[in-house]
Amino acid sequence: MSSEEKIIGFLKLRGYEVKEIEEKKEGNYRLIKAIKNGEETIFIIRSYDAQKVIGTALVRGLKEIMDEKGASKGFLVGGKRSTPKAREIATDSNIELIVDYPILNIFDHYLVPKHEIAEPQEYSKILEKYNIKKEDLPWIRVSDPAVKAIGVKAGDIIKIIRDSKTAGKTIIYRYVVDDSAQ
Repeated sequence: MSSEEKIIGFLKLRGYEVKEIEEKKEGNYRLIKAIKNGEETIFIIRSYDAQKVIGTALVRGLKEIMDEKGASKGFLVGGKRSTPKAREIATDSNIELIVDYPILNIFDHYLVPKHEIAEPQEYSKILEKYNIKKEDLPWIRVSDPAVKAIGVKAGDIIKIIRDSKTAGKTIIYRYVVDDSAQ
């Protein structure tokens, strides 16, 4: 699966409909225009060799291209790992690092239930009903492959929808925590 196919898959999982893809040879990047809820978003994607370490220079370079092209989100795909400073700058610059990610879509497997970002009005009813805070929900780490695939960040709540022959449709809410949470 090419990095372009990975990104298109990620965008579809996140509810975007890809409208246009432009490959820019001179800057070695792709510009993707996609629509979600009637609003167009421009993404810039750069791919790197699987053996490369993603450092601050690569992240800053992508941010410059994003600013120049008016993109609101960027993806750096590839590399074997990223430096802590690169991850910090990427987060501040609205760049997602997709380092060492599986080549297949995990949601294609029959044992992986549907995951989606829960809307606040939806989970607030649950929190109110059980008189709990969102931190009291069962936790799921931001590094979980399903969480990474749908682009959730720490502090969000996800909804997991599982179909069962015996129980029917089951909905579970999970609070997304950083990997350092205990």
